[in-house]
Amino acid sequence: MIPMISPAEAQEFLKRDGVNVVGFKAPWCPQCEPQRGVVERLIPRHEGKVDFAYIDLETHPDAQEAFDISALPALHIAKDGAVQERLSGFTKAPLLNQKLQAICG
Repeated sequence: MIPMISPAEAQEFLKRDGVNVVGFKAPWCPQCEPQRGVVERLIPRHEGKVDFAYIDLETHPDAQEAFDISALPALHIAKDGAVQERLSGFTKAPLLNQKLQAICG
């Protein structure tokens, strides 16, 4: 299960050492649940290397502006405190897996 976090927690989460992914979703977004499913299927492949969390933009609407979200679903991938990738729109599993592998090194 991917934890839901607040925008303040997400800021700290993305600054942590290692590879960290914050997903952005909303209940009214038709692509958000399928994207979450893709992320959940990739977790076992990256266990111990990547940590994942999500922000619900309906619960935290201020996060959309704070994280410069222009489209949903969205994923921000950070390594050692620096965002390496900002993915907007639905990202298929092979592409997301490829990006995570490249960032993990």
